[in-house]
Amino acid sequence: MQEKIIKAMSKLLLTKAYRHITVNMICEEAYISRRTFYNYFNNKDHLVEYMVEKDFMENAFPLFSYHLGVSGCQSFFAYIKRNKTFYQRIFEYDEGTFLTKCLVNAYNKAIDLVEFYSIPARKNENKVNPMIYRLYSSYGIASVVVYWIKNGMKDDVEDIAKDLYLMMEKPLSYVRDHCL
Repeated sequence: MQEKIIKAMSKLLLTKAYRHITVNMICEEAYISRRTFYNYFNNKDHLVEYMVEKDFMENAFPLFSYHLGVSGCQSFFAYIKRNKTFYQRIFEYDEGTFLTKCLVNAYNKAIDLVEFYSIPARKNENKVNPMIYRLYSSYGIASVVVYWIKNGMKDDVEDIAKDLYLMMEKPLSYVRDHCL
């Protein structure tokens, strides 16, 4: 049933601005009752947060968790570009604030699955607190995605992926060397 609701929202976002889509419209498109919708989601924001998280877990998390480098980042940005209308509609809702929140939440849920990030900070001035790195990286990735969407995805997938990878590569190696 969740998939049916997701497909309905995706279809509506192809033709309507996010702010103009209602739960009633989603239910009509999915041929379900409002009660059924609310059995799965609290509201349309919750639905979109779930959709972004699902997308991130399926298309970005495997790439980041296996350290696939630039090619992993390229796959992530290529996925977003293939789903350009969805991400642009969510961006347009409030100039990227809601999209940033969705991406940060998705990243943080993904990171909860990676043991590396859950190591507590050690009492050493040369060590980085993993929670600080987590904030830095989650908002960094989300900000790059939002910036790219805001600029109409004009940068090539390869270029924006390389930029993100280079920005994240140094901090990742630093954290590996100084947190573990």
